[in-house]
Amino acid sequence: MLARNLIATWAICMTWDYVLYFSPLAPAFKPYKIIDEYPSLKQVKHDCFWTTIATVTGTMVEWMLCHWYATGFLSFDHRL
Repeated sequence: MLARNLIATWAICMTWDYVLYFSPLAPAFKPYKIIDEYPSLKQVKHDCFWTTIATVTGTMVEWMLCHWYATGFLSFDHRL
């Protein structure tokens, strides 16, 4: 679960940065950007760190809910 979630998160973030700053579509987004230039390396590291921490935390919650459901601790009525 963690590997899947981290790979998906990093792929989405890298694709979004590419589209916003490096792709042929980047000029179309220029009017909507608050800051036109690419973020500093310090800002990119900060964003990567906190995005990764949030993904790990979300994965722990996902694992916990799946475990509880599989062991019967958390029930779900399918008849609703």
